[in-house]
Amino acid sequence: MKDLKVVHQRIVIALIVLALVNIAALTYLLLPSRTDMTAQRQALNEAEQEAQRLTRTVAPLHDIGTKLKKADVDINDFYKNRLASRYSEVLDQIGKVASNSRVTIGAVTYKESPTTLPDLQLLEMQADISGPYADLVKFVNGLERSKIFFIINSVSLSGQKEGAGVRLTLRFETYLRMKTEQS
Repeated sequence: MKDLKVVHQRIVIALIVLALVNIAALTYLLLPSRTDMTAQRQALNEAEQEAQRLTRTVAPLHDIGTKLKKADVDINDFYKNRLASRYSEVLDQIGKVASNSRVTIGAVTYKESPTTLPDLQLLEMQADISGPYADLVKFVNGLERSKIFFIINSVSLSGQKEGAGVRLTLRFETYLRMKTEQS
């Protein structure tokens, strides 16, 4: 019977120890849950803010296929309507702008360079233009607004010895459209 009492005591001690472990575990599980809820709410708010930020970021990509098709059409229209396919078109346009502005074009130099753009060739030009200052301003403005796309890189203005006019050295460029089947 002594053995039974010892076993009984050990079982009671084991049950008391298990009960204490259960109480400790239950306390551990209940106490952190209060702070866990706060952390979960904060994590949820951060996730919602991140989702809103990402939604704003990808919004411009909505319907990207249609936008790309429209961009292709716009590029083709720009090539067709604003870029010359021959030197003579460029010279005619510069001549018209000069005539409308009542300026005189002196020496003009040209330099043709390849580009990384498909079916385009860069045409760099430098021209000496003379006339009254107001007419030179009209010429530059007319060149910027012309049907053919011109990029003005630099303008150098100097006084002219004879008369009241001034001389302008203008560096500008355009692109020549290479002849393709679509042209």
